[in-house]
Amino acid sequence: MKILISTTLICLFISCINKKPDPTSNNISQDTSSNNITNQTKPTHPIKSEINDFKYSKELLFKKWMHDLNDNNYAFEFTDKSFLINYDRVISVPYIINHDSIEIFEYHDSETSKGKIIKLTSDSLVIKWITEDVNRYTVFQQQP
Repeated sequence: MKILISTTLICLFISCINKKPDPTSNNISQDTSSNNITNQTKPTHPIKSEINDFKYSKELLFKKWMHDLNDNNYAFEFTDKSFLINYDRVISVPYIINHDSIEIFEYHDSETSKGKIIKLTSDSLVIKWITEDVNRYTVFQQQP
């Protein structure tokens, strides 16, 4: 009987270790020491943008940028609050800059664009993306 109980407990223990969390679960747990309920779910992207130890001047970055000089409108804009994508309509998404590394959190939760700002001047921005693409952007000049 003791062997049966021991075997059952071992099987139960192993099944708990290998159990994957339920993705539909809220993962809410209660801290019994302080009676606080905490939500353990981490967001898929930040709620607001962050700039940490930026290598360049923020004023140089906070502009409307275009990819193609023949475009009649800007492609995107950096603000202190968000990255604004100008695609059929303006979409606001958060970004994080650490020194010269940039991560833009797309409007789909699971998608991000990561790269390194390799040049930023008053009229040009160059980003090398993790895809190895190097994109050169120029400041958007409103046409009269």
